[in-house]
Amino acid sequence: MNMHIYRSQLSNAFAHNTFLKITVVGLVLATLLLSMGLIAALNASRTILLPPEINKTFWIERDAVSREYLEGMALYITQLELNITPASHGYQTKVLLNYIHPNYHGKMQAKFLADGEQLRKDNASTWFSPRTIQTDAKEKRVAITGEFVVTIGEKQVVKQNKTYVSEFEMSGGRMFLTKFEEVHGDAFAVANDQDGVVKKPDNNTPKD
Repeated sequence: MNMHIYRSQLSNAFAHNTFLKITVVGLVLATLLLSMGLIAALNASRTILLPPEINKTFWIERDAVSREYLEGMALYITQLELNITPASHGYQTKVLLNYIHPNYHGKMQAKFLADGEQLRKDNASTWFSPRTIQTDAKEKRVAITGEFVVTIGEKQVVKQNKTYVSEFEMSGGRMFLTKFEEVHGDAFAVANDQDGVVKKPDNNTPKD
């Protein structure tokens, strides 16, 4: 065999082997970098969520939520709780319980069932039209003021302005309702750093 050809083939083999080693090392490094990037993204992830009715997107970051999502959920919860008839109460309670924090699930469920029983007994329906929203994003609280109407049969028996506060808590990357109640006077103190604002609700109110 020609020694020159043999040496040439051997040199080519070594060069090819070196190229393959460099390629493998490069792929390993690229995989490590991608893995590190993925871990970093997971540790500081921002989850894009959709409201109950798709009008806009909102974000949640661990213990923080966007003001828009907070207000949208408070409006949605308020409608589920207050815009009810004897016929719709059962379904709306079932939907509403999906948003209740597990620690408060039993207590709120008992309240909703009692409210529904009273509605059926009186053949009453209620309706709430929001007028203003006061938001404390830092504490995840929203106060909604509006006109509350009660009818029995076809007769209107109550029509007055009321304020309801929804309080939320983050758990496992989700926001849960922990309290919903009527309040009188100032709903809560507005933070000096402008975490609290008062405004009229969006026309695109989330609905069930």
